[in-house]
Amino acid sequence: MSRYEVSPRLSRGEHYGRVVTHRDAAGLRLTELHHTRPELLPEHTHECAHFWLLLSGAFQDHLGSKVRPYRPFSFGYYPGELEQQDEFGRDGARFFTIELDAQWAQMVADLNRPMSAEPADLNDTLAFRAMLQLHSKFLHARDGGYDVDCFAAESLTAECIGYAFEPRSRPAQRQPRWLGPVMQFLDEYYTRPFRISTLAACAGVHPVHLARVFREVHRCSIAQYQTALRIRRACSLLGVSDLTLSQIALQTGFADQSHFTRAFTATTGCPPGEFRRTVFPRVRADEPSDEIRHFPDYDDRVHSSRSA
Repeated sequence: MSRYEVSPRLSRGEHYGRVVTHRDAAGLRLTELHHTRPELLPEHTHECAHFWLLLSGAFQDHLGSKVRPYRPFSFGYYPGELEQQDEFGRDGARFFTIELDAQWAQMVADLNRPMSAEPADLNDTLAFRAMLQLHSKFLHARDGGYDVDCFAAESLTAECIGYAFEPRSRPAQRQPRWLGPVMQFLDEYYTRPFRISTLAACAGVHPVHLARVFREVHRCSIAQYQTALRIRRACSLLGVSDLTLSQIALQTGFADQSHFTRAFTATTGCPPGEFRRTVFPRVRADEPSDEIRHFPDYDDRVHSSRSA
């Protein structure tokens, strides 16, 4: 049961949970937020539209009759004034959030007005990269005791908005049916090596056609998409203290630690060792943190919805 008895409208900077630290930059409020225990929050709204990145723990949102569970390093968008109810698992949850002022929210609406008014799971590879790099800038500012560079915050947030919300050259309703099974294959077997010819044969299309349509829809190559899935998983595994970087590299499908380090740094803006120290500072070698499912379908859910 929640300890809250009211269903408030939360203004900019107000959150349930504990605000560890925040930084303001260029109309944005960047916040590190911890929910330290399991609970179901009351229904509430936020004044500001915001992006969120789940760093650790278990979280699911209740939007009307729909319940959506999320795994660590899922990220999404909530419009302002959305009626929502959040639930946290046994160990709570940790978030990085980006609240948008009215000017930023209007930028989202200008790009994609229908999508700007709806909550969204975001799966765009390039938006994810921008989100992680902004988080890295935030952590450096937090640990150094200084402000986030406004230009960096503006640039990376604009990238995130653009990649997540700008209409695709091939709208969702015109995406070929064969692409769905391809995406399911990638989401399930991203750690394994495979040939594009094999993937194309399974889809029943020519490899060149597969590569061209994939880039039209996702604005990245199949290899880049696979790498982003591997990095997302690696981010979670870095919180498991009894795994070395070499072990994480092998578990996520990289050839070796060097390959993993190069890809991770290019995506997040910092090496994996530094990421582990800053994002999971309390991890100790003799105190591994687990990734036990805290909701019934926590690990079974496949994020099939794509930003369109």
